[in-house]
Amino acid sequence: MDDDSRRGKDEMNLAVLPIAKLGRSDRREWIEYYGTFDDGDGQKEMVWTVRGAAGLGLPGELGERVLVALLYIGAQAGFKSRRMKFTTYQVLRILGLGVGGGNYSGVERAIAQLHGLTITSNKAWVQKGSDGKLCRARVSKGFHLIDDYTLWGLEDGEEKESYIIWGKRIWQNIQTGYIKVLDIDFYYSLENPLSRRLYRFLDKITHHRPSKPYVIDIFALANKLGMVPYEYASHLKRPLAKAADELVESRYLAGYEFFKSGKYNRIRFYRGEHFEPIRLPVVQNCDLNCDTSPDPEPLADLWATIVDRFPKKLTETRLVSIEDGTATIAASHFRDWIENRLSDKILKELQREMDNITAVRFVE
Repeated sequence: MDDDSRRGKDEMNLAVLPIAKLGRSDRREWIEYYGTFDDGDGQKEMVWTVRGAAGLGLPGELGERVLVALLYIGAQAGFKSRRMKFTTYQVLRILGLGVGGGNYSGVERAIAQLHGLTITSNKAWVQKGSDGKLCRARVSKGFHLIDDYTLWGLEDGEEKESYIIWGKRIWQNIQTGYIKVLDIDFYYSLENPLSRRLYRFLDKITHHRPSKPYVIDIFALANKLGMVPYEYASHLKRPLAKAADELVESRYLAGYEFFKSGKYNRIRFYRGEHFEPIRLPVVQNCDLNCDTSPDPEPLADLWATIVDRFPKKLTETRLVSIEDGTATIAASHFRDWIENRLSDKILKELQREMDNITAVRFVE
């Protein structure tokens, strides 16, 4: 996309945390995501719960497309006001939909559902603290994406301007710049709703090293994408493969592969070369209103790549931090065995991924 005016925006929490159902067969009344992050003292839990309003329910995949369109409209106006004007026809044009066939009422219902969402986040929401640094919100708190709205339809062939008022939390992140560029032409060109969700997720999560493969457990990925739970890996692979295939055909991905690592089923994604990487800020320490833990994704993904090349004992270890060129690895009761036998090999493998690593140390 050579024209910056055609670039959309994506709020970076909503790129990796689900807010909508993916298909008509999804009958859930709420979506819950349970994840973990490393705060330096071990793994901590985070919980993200999304509930729909009574009588409206959760938004479907149309609601997610409408949200991306609203963010695009706000970006075009420079996000000057929390009270954002637009028309339903404007949203339909961005979505590539005509004014007939119930599309007007579909968009209106999607906005009503987005307004009705209640999100409860416990250490899942990342924001900027009063010192300007990114941090993880510590308290469990409910909030809305849209606090208020008014929609006008067509009257005598003309449409009055409608408006939404963005929720306080998402507006704070918009104003402080916790948003990223999103290729909306590419996003709306994808036909599979899961492909669109996977694209937004990968586009945010692989920013730190787009040239390196991204590895994740397939059940963890399904959880992050907000998919209906699957019991067996073989059943889960089919929809994930279909979504990834579309991203490969569209040249966003160069390829992907499923593989086993011990008892875990994982998927490895390879980014295409024609998409430019997006440089994003790193989560750092902040004030007392936030959790000071770093963003766990780069370390966890890097270590998952390394672990695949070593004995199974390493599956019970984790990469705690990388500071001043030293990688700290929590090795539990395998510490002595790994340090004596694999220290040099682990250092070499880490240096293949990150050339600024000069040493490794092991802790229990």
